[in-house]
Amino acid sequence: MGQSVKPFQTIARTLLKSDFHILPVAEELGITPEALPEYLQVAVGQTVDAGELIAEKKRLLGRQRVVSPREGVVVEISNGRVMLQQRTDWYELRALMAGNVVNFIPDQGVVLETSGSLIQGVWANGQEGFGALRNVAMAPDFSLTADHIDDDDSENILVAGKIDRLDTLTQAEFVGVRGIIIGSMSAELCQASLSLTYPIILTEGVGRQMMSLPIFELLQEMEQKSASLFGRYQADEGQRPEIVIAQPAAVGIEAPKLVRSVKVGQKARILRAPYASQVGEVVRLYQLAQKTPVNMTAHGVDVQLTDGQVVFIPGKNFDTIVS
Repeated sequence: MGQSVKPFQTIARTLLKSDFHILPVAEELGITPEALPEYLQVAVGQTVDAGELIAEKKRLLGRQRVVSPREGVVVEISNGRVMLQQRTDWYELRALMAGNVVNFIPDQGVVLETSGSLIQGVWANGQEGFGALRNVAMAPDFSLTADHIDDDDSENILVAGKIDRLDTLTQAEFVGVRGIIIGSMSAELCQASLSLTYPIILTEGVGRQMMSLPIFELLQEMEQKSASLFGRYQADEGQRPEIVIAQPAAVGIEAPKLVRSVKVGQKARILRAPYASQVGEVVRLYQLAQKTPVNMTAHGVDVQLTDGQVVFIPGKNFDTIVS
């Protein structure tokens, strides 16, 4: 608790699920299960190699032996049998972001606390990673192509408005980029990206939307800063992919609380069509559910867009921008 960690640091590890092998040792030695401890050469928790002695019994002519048929760990000895868990590879859980350990959750992991910027995306391909931000685009509707990806991008997370071609994704995989952040791409490219090894996060969603201007400007400001991409999420549980850009907290300045408290005057980023990616100002809060254009009712707010139009937006269809 309280330990500082780096993105690449391993914070937990465990053996992957493995096979078990039961050795009928007492039966092979011709003894009762109760007599087995006298002949055992191993103990619970001990690691053994293939061919290593498990138990031995002296006879008139030589010795009778039982050896391990494979490498593994002795996990149980009972009823005259020895159970081996086959040794497997370790799974290592990396921190993926800089922060401090503030809580430990048994059998699950740890809770990290950090300061910096948080961006919630709309879609991701299920991968995670970290790297330095490199802004390829100078405008939020800029299309990233294979020609924009250099050999030096193996440590970078690329930022652009959108991707239109499959060869862009394959070139990024070939170079070994750490991730890609874009506003949108087609459903076909989203499907193709599920087989890639690096994370892709869409800030606006599937289609051809440009990146929201406040997000684009923030990522521009964070050029070459370390970012963490969390693309594993359960959409049916209300989770969304996240981008974390860890930064040292300014002395004397309290970080804004990450709670959904909407106020008049706040900026809002709209997530769904027909106003997806637009940013406006909250001008009215509703206590009661309102009727929507599709004849459903929902709780939400009125948002004034940059062109002066005021539209009702359901609560699940917008993000508030906190600074």
